[in-house]
Amino acid sequence: MTLVASQLIGPNYLSWSLVVRTALEAKDKLGFVDGTIKPLEDPAEFKKWKPVDSMVKLWLTNSLTKELSESFMFCNSAKQLWDKIAERYSASNGPKFYQVNKKLDDHDSDIKLVQLLMGLHIVYDALRGQIMNLDPLPNVDKAFFMVVRQETQKEVNLSFNNMESSAMLVRAGAARTETFNKRADDKKNDKAFKFCDHCNHNGHTRESCFKIIGFPEWYKDLKE
Repeated sequence: MTLVASQLIGPNYLSWSLVVRTALEAKDKLGFVDGTIKPLEDPAEFKKWKPVDSMVKLWLTNSLTKELSESFMFCNSAKQLWDKIAERYSASNGPKFYQVNKKLDDHDSDIKLVQLLMGLHIVYDALRGQIMNLDPLPNVDKAFFMVVRQETQKEVNLSFNNMESSAMLVRAGAARTETFNKRADDKKNDKAFKFCDHCNHNGHTRESCFKIIGFPEWYKDLKE
């Protein structure tokens, strides 16, 4: 279960924390680390809160290196883990962290862009990667337009493929009908060219002449 691609190694705390905060906000789970979503005293509510908090804590743990994750393994909640990491690595970056974090809050469009991209279905993974690699990043409206454009193209391609499949079925049916008719015509023509020199009739030969080989039961019944 991975929240972000980059792992905390220590010196990269500032960039790591910003990426993690953005990812948590996109998943509507930021409150579990900033303290706005707290465990309630009611046992039933605490039972609902605990699994989600454990999931967030696991996300954070998996975004640390193996060595760091072992040093924070005794934290009881996602917020405690988050605070312990900040306590260890953010001291020298305090003023800078505040400025960058404030700037991040001001860039609401960037946050919405991340939320849009992370909410896309897995079929849009390639497009998500293309958008994230753009420099500068597009605003959320342009990114949404790119998603709609690809979806429209997929629908056009699907309609075209369905039309092609229908056309192939029609052509296959026509070919079968033509083959059947040709065989029937060949059979008629073959019969028309046969002549029996015993009974002087067309449509059969001496070898199949009933007057020589005998009349079958069905022929007698038919005559009657």
